[in-house]
Amino acid sequence: MSVNGPVEQIHEITRIPATQDGTADRLVLSDQPAAFKRYPGAARRTLPADLLSSNTSAVDVLSGVKAGAGGCGEDALASILFLAAGVTRGRRSAAGAPVWFRTSMSAGNLHPIEIYVVAGGVWHYDPWRHRLDCVREYAGQPHAYDSATVILTAVPYRSCWKYAERGFRHIYWDAGTLLSNLLAAADAYGVEAQIELGFDDDEVAGLIGVDGVDEVPLAVVRVGSGGNCRQGPVGSANEGSPVVRDGQRIRLVVQAHAEGNLAESDVDSWRVAIRSTARRAWPAVAPLADPPHPIRLEDVVLRRGSPRRFAPDGMTRAEVEWSLSAATRSTPIDVSPGGTLIEHLVHIHSVDGLASGCYRVTAEGELERRDDHGDVRRCSRELCLDQAHAGDSAFTVFHVGDLKTVLSAAGGRAYRAVQIQAGISSGRLALNMAALGYGATGLTFRDGLVEDHFGPTHSPLLVTAAGRSASAVAPAGTPGRPTQLRAFGSRASDPS
Repeated sequence: MSVNGPVEQIHEITRIPATQDGTADRLVLSDQPAAFKRYPGAARRTLPADLLSSNTSAVDVLSGVKAGAGGCGEDALASILFLAAGVTRGRRSAAGAPVWFRTSMSAGNLHPIEIYVVAGGVWHYDPWRHRLDCVREYAGQPHAYDSATVILTAVPYRSCWKYAERGFRHIYWDAGTLLSNLLAAADAYGVEAQIELGFDDDEVAGLIGVDGVDEVPLAVVRVGSGGNCRQGPVGSANEGSPVVRDGQRIRLVVQAHAEGNLAESDVDSWRVAIRSTARRAWPAVAPLADPPHPIRLEDVVLRRGSPRRFAPDGMTRAEVEWSLSAATRSTPIDVSPGGTLIEHLVHIHSVDGLASGCYRVTAEGELERRDDHGDVRRCSRELCLDQAHAGDSAFTVFHVGDLKTVLSAAGGRAYRAVQIQAGISSGRLALNMAALGYGATGLTFRDGLVEDHFGPTHSPLLVTAAGRSASAVAPAGTPGRPTQLRAFGSRASDPS
């Protein structure tokens, strides 16, 4: 891929096979940004603490079967927000720092994503206390939630603190995994949800009171009957606590994200351009017959966790085929309605009824054999920085895209879109595996080796390894009541 603008430049310089251990050696714990954004003195709305019970099985929901229309009232919105981004567990690290675990996957467990809700005002979601803090009051507007807009932002330095420029990729992955949870929860409660990646960046940033540099808008989600970002009149936004300190900014990350910014007049033509690169994908798949753990979506989210290591026993062909087809189906998203911008290549390691080797997930959600490449487990480890998870899993998925074509057609903003879609597929796969009693984890990779292995048009975006976890997942807390895990002899304290 030729290097032109900041997006291509940052993608190229982050192709180096740096390991997480090597990066961690340079970390300064005192430089880590705060894990939560605060609005001191703002008006607050406490959300219902009881998760709404869904009435459709998780396997059906994850297959694309929507529950009967339920409407987006306060109970449904509160449950959707928690299942997308809520804090479920807390403990302290060996260095004494608080560590928080949330409902969606995050690279390095750093969680750079913040959530805002536009409904009778602009509100910031506090995932620890499970409440809404007021950012802007809307004069004369009722606090109704049947018509809401959910806005996702990223604090890039939360990821870049550990991963430097490569953290630029991670903020989009994390937005995708969070969106996978949000969409699944909305489907489970019969609430319509539509993702928009094309929007006026300055307008959205101004509405929620962020600077568009140290905190940047990534996605707009119309929930329920749609929501409207332009309600008013509005006053000035409440000041949130600083998300990063002076000097905690990486120039190329700022430039690369800004390259993709759109004005309102650009949105329609950008959508046309990026949709021209989309491939067909099915919106729903046949649910797995007789799933081993017929549970609800909210229980699946609470039991999800990234395995520390995988057990050697494998999975059945039916389980793997369902998991992959359900993870790669189309998403209600403006950039590729009824389709997808990415592809998925799979290394099968230990699956009853499937020979080990390399496969491609087709548009119909089926597995198409490519070749075997000899020792597939060893190959998976080599492609993924020799991480054991990559080869010990039952299967490992390489989410890839033709970056050259997509960027040529739709510019730097398209990079956000393909990375977010990779995150959605990875997040869905993690939920699918949890629904079957297994586990999944995201992995990094050697870009050049992956392209040599699969072909130059298959630029790696993200890797997900899946299989049976060798250890039990820690217990998870409920909204506003995260489980305090015993680790290193102390408990995690309140983040305030």
